[in-house]
Amino acid sequence: SPLPPPPPPPWHLNRPWQHHPPRCDRPPPGPPAAPTAAGARAQQCARPPLLQPPVTVLVTGCSQGGIGHALALALAATGARVFATARSLAAMDGLEAAGCTLLQLDVTDDASVAAAASAVARATGGAGIDILINNAGATFKGTILDSPPAACGALLDVNVVGVVRVAQAFAREQRVGRRS
Repeated sequence: SPLPPPPPPPWHLNRPWQHHPPRCDRPPPGPPAAPTAAGARAQQCARPPLLQPPVTVLVTGCSQGGIGHALALALAATGARVFATARSLAAMDGLEAAGCTLLQLDVTDDASVAAAASAVARATGGAGIDILINNAGATFKGTILDSPPAACGALLDVNVVGVVRVAQAFAREQRVGRRS
């Protein structure tokens, strides 16, 4: 007689990035449904969409061909109000047609960051943004031993200090907008 098929692998072997099985503590919406193995679980753990309009998002580093550009397109497709930023407006080809508002923003320049934060505050009537995606970044080729210290400093200014600079500027605008 043939052997029975082997049992399916434990859930953690199918999803090694999860450290525990998915859980949902909410009761299912509406009247209780007849329990089925997959159907009841799916209904019980149905979640609302992550972005429920109106959501206002600012994405840094939206130059064409990069992750920020793709994020801005995807967020605009969900109905979010998207402020797409890059050092050059010309580098964000196609985003305006998708419904994004384009802003020039250099994360290494205090004046540029402040101007973008003010522009967003004006455009949103002081409401500001709901989500900030600090995507702008830079790299250089070579080892740290062969790189001049100025190149390392410039890299840190974009990838570390720029994140702080943008977060602080938009948080400041949020606080000012909520007081008025």
